[in-house]
Amino acid sequence: YQRLLNLDNKDIRAHWALADIFILDTKNYQAGLDQARLAEQQVTKGDYTGRRRTYLQIGRANDGLGNIILATKYYKEFLKGCSKTPDSNECKEIKSRLFELGGQV
Repeated sequence: YQRLLNLDNKDIRAHWALADIFILDTKNYQAGLDQARLAEQQVTKGDYTGRRRTYLQIGRANDGLGNIILATKYYKEFLKGCSKTPDSNECKEIKSRLFELGGQV
């Protein structure tokens, strides 16, 4: 994915993929946050699905970095879209995580 970004730094899917790898696989939360922020810059205002994905990644990265206030903020933004898919694994996971963090869902 890094090679792809070297060719086209505005490839939002490559930024998302790298963010997921850094956050979920290698636990390099700062690098994941950096990639998610780059993706956030590419998401258009009307791209609700893209914005939700980015909110989830930014929330997870901040959670991993111990920035609980920011993690909670982005998790809550992500959950706004869970009204259509409340039983999805990601929605359940984030609701549970917010409960653990003491945030109201």
